[in-house]
Amino acid sequence: MTEPHEGRRGSVIEIAVPGEPKGVVEGAEVRVIGLEAFAWAMGDRHGISFRAAAITPVPAAPAPTAGRGCGA
Repeated sequence: MTEPHEGRRGSVIEIAVPGEPKGVVEGAEVRVIGLEAFAWAMGDRHGISFRAAAITPVPAAPAPTAGRGCGA
């Protein structure tokens, strides 16, 4: 089984959401609902800010069961 990023590091972005996301831990896969991006500029600084309606954890996939689906 290969890793989702195949040895590459994933990017981390800060996303503002109303309230505190429940069940989200650092490094876990998440689902972002209603993501919006906004370009901003202030003097000689500029960037992109993100906000979303919600961030929820992605449920872990069930572990494969030995002996099933092997044609045996």
